[in-house]
Amino acid sequence: MNKPLNLRQLNGPNVDLIVNEVVISDVVITVVDYDRMQVGGWGNDSLGYHASSAPTRTRTRIKKEDGALLFMSGRIKILYIDDMATSMNHVKLAIVSE
Repeated sequence: MNKPLNLRQLNGPNVDLIVNEVVISDVVITVVDYDRMQVGGWGNDSLGYHASSAPTRTRTRIKKEDGALLFMSGRIKILYIDDMATSMNHVKLAIVSE
């Protein structure tokens, strides 16, 4: 929970998947996409104005059910595993590569 899962290390896209919370009916995730940068702000220095960029962050709520699809890109899927034996502040995920 609240720790990024770097999908690049699993031969997936240049994306971090973060499970923020699991509530009674939903799983809340954040996807940080490093391939889709967005302008984060403007600054002024001795060389003039410049734009800074940051990765795109998308926060989503997904209905909590066993086998729920949290993320899919190309051949990789991340599924939520609803298991009562999961420790507090932890989450079980299945990583499927087709």
